Order: sequence, then structure tokens, then C-alpha cells
Amino acid sequence: MAALPASLAESDRLFPYPDADAQRNAKRTWILNYVPRGDAGAEIGASRGHFSEVLLHHLKPRRAWFVDAWSLRPPAVSAGAVAGEVARREVQWRTDRFADIERHFVEAEFPAGAKDVTEPLDWIYLDAVNDIDGALAQLHAAGELLKPKGILFGDGWSPDPKSAHHAIYQAVNKFTRQGKFELIACGPYGQWAIRRRGPWKLKPAAAE
Repeated sequence: MAALPASLAESDRLFPYPDADAQRNAKRTWILNYVPRGDAGAEIGASRGHFSEVLLHHLKPRRAWFVDAWSLRPPAVSAGAVAGEVARREVQWRTDRFADIERHFVEAEFPAGAKDVTEPLDWIYLDAVNDIDGALAQLHAAGELLKPKGILFGDGWSPDPKSAHHAIYQAVNKFTRQGKFELIACGPYGQWAIRRRGPWKLKPAAAE
């Protein structure tokens, strides 16, 4: 295996992040208006940590959990993808600047890695797998990690049956039809958010 980059700057130079992905990250922050801040949150599928920075900047938890298979999965070949060990190191580097936030990194597939998250969470951002059964299993596991008023939100909302991410849309809808959770926001740039059904009303919190 080639030597790992010695710094984030070197890694960014060797493995440039596509401009289109960076622009999309900025545009999908609208969903954060529906996610109140809390003590603890998690990102399932942190990858290289580009959206991890966004989550920490806007939601400012005291503790954050990042769960990803990283080096456990086959190397990706899509634009902007890097080897797992590089991706893991990048997410650590990218979140280092949030010195006041206690960060935990769990290298595991999800939902198998759910057992390593050792506290109830106020929010979870889920980059779900792209098949109905797998995504549904992840939704159930994530729901079990949430506090009663916690928000589960994520990427991949696509009502178009021809879309490559339609299975995630189907899984979220099937999950909410089972009765415990309800959809509170969905739409632009594939974002969605759900919460447990209850008597409370969620007031959108302005994202910075």
C-alpha cells in the first residue's frame, strides 16, 4: 500500500474533491433548518468528512459520532472517492478544528456498528445504502439510537422510479408507514427528515 498523505492539504491535492459535490453540499444545508441542536449527534456514512464539517458547524453538538466502513469495503471508483484509510484520516483531519466537540469514530458497517454508539442521540444524518431492505434495516437501527424527540435525516430522497436512489425514497416511506415515525421535510437535493410521532410541534431552527 502506498504511503498515506501526511496532511489534509496533501490529501486534497492528491485526491481533489469534485466541485459539483462541494456545491451540492452547500445546497443541501436547507434540511438543517429542521434539526434542533442537541448534546449528541451522529453521521452514518461519513466518507471523507466534507459534510461532517457542515453538520458540526451548524448543529454544534457537544459530542459527535462518525460511523463508516471506510477500509472494510471495496475501493470505490467514483469521482472524488479515495481509499478507505485515506477517507478515515481525512474525516478526522476535517473535524479536528472543532476542538470543543468530543468526537468518536466507529469503523463498521451500519447497522452492525450501532452497538458501538454508546449514548442516545439528538440527531442522526444517514447516508443510507441504496436498496430497500438494507436501507430499512438502517432506518430501524438508527431510530433505536434516537432520543424520544430526536431527528433522523439523510440523503437520497428521489421519488422518480428511474432514479438510482429511488430505493431510499421507498425505504423511508415504508418505514414511516409502519407508524412510529412521520415525515417532516423532504425535497431539494435529495434531503429528508423524520421524527417519532408525538404531540409536540417542531419549530424549524434557522441554520447559520
